[in-house]
Amino acid sequence: MKNADIGIGIGIDCGQTNFGEFGHAHRDLTAIGTVVNRAARAQAAAKAGEILVTGAVRDRVGDMVSGDGNNYALKGFQQPVRLFSA
Repeated sequence: MKNADIGIGIGIDCGQTNFGEFGHAHRDLTAIGTVVNRAARAQAAAKAGEILVTGAVRDRVGDMVSGDGNNYALKGFQQPVRLFSA
């Protein structure tokens, strides 16, 4: 695997979430909530070398993200989520 190519897709969302130590036997510092889930699902939908962001991210970054985006059926979300390539 010396010359193996690795393809990475990235998903980004923004908003309020819960952050803290969770777990009983082994406590981990983590973030949980809809924002985290949506970012993870966007990452799963992203192709190698692609960055997919939600409308909330697009609204914050101005012209760094353009285009109309595409609707994606993301696991755990009843309605399609519009994602934009960054």
